Amino acid sequence: VETVTMHTVKSLPSMDETDLGDDRIKNGAFYSCERLRQVNLGVAMEDVGVAPFLGCYALEEIGCDGNSTFSCVNNILYAAKADGTKKLVQVLGSRGKDGGNAINLTADPGLATVSEMEQGAIMDCPYLFNVDFTNANNLREIPDDGMRASGSAHNYLDVILPSSIREIGHRAFGDMETVKVTIYGNEVSLASDAFDNTTTAIVY
Repeated sequence: VETVTMHTVKSLPSMDETDLGDDRIKNGAFYSCERLRQVNLGVAMEDVGVAPFLGCYALEEIGCDGNSTFSCVNNILYAAKADGTKKLVQVLGSRGKDGGNAINLTADPGLATVSEMEQGAIMDCPYLFNVDFTNANNLREIPDDGMRASGSAHNYLDVILPSSIREIGHRAFGDMETVKVTIYGNEVSLASDAFDNTTTAIVY
């Protein structure tokens, strides 16, 4: 497969597996490919853009064999950074579908080394009920659209942010029914529309 451009394969109903042999794909490249079950990133892949697998609710495996940048563990795609930390690229929409409705350092020890989240990294994960970043003390920002519900609104999401958090971006907790956010950080900059289109927001 050559470079996949933005939404090139958007909503392809028949695609269930693909191998990517080039070095990059664009934002939202596989948007709403609801039958996609497996993606294999080639050894040359360096950039998957923003939310490449948004709406791929059947996708449970991203093969990263031989790739020095990406790893996928427990339906979470990470990218290695030059300083030895990781970027949380995307939590797959299937996370929690078969149980395990929480993200935390016990289930996901890789979070301890995450220093950055990609825009929309935990967007549209309808099976998640709890995101606990306690002791993920390298993380300083929840980016724009970070946990936004998008197309499949959460009925309820409980979020705990570490003391290291300093900034919460636009629509970070948008489009939800109810969200509870516990913020342990001091002097946190909160975007005015962080809870855009969310019915009930509870902040501690």
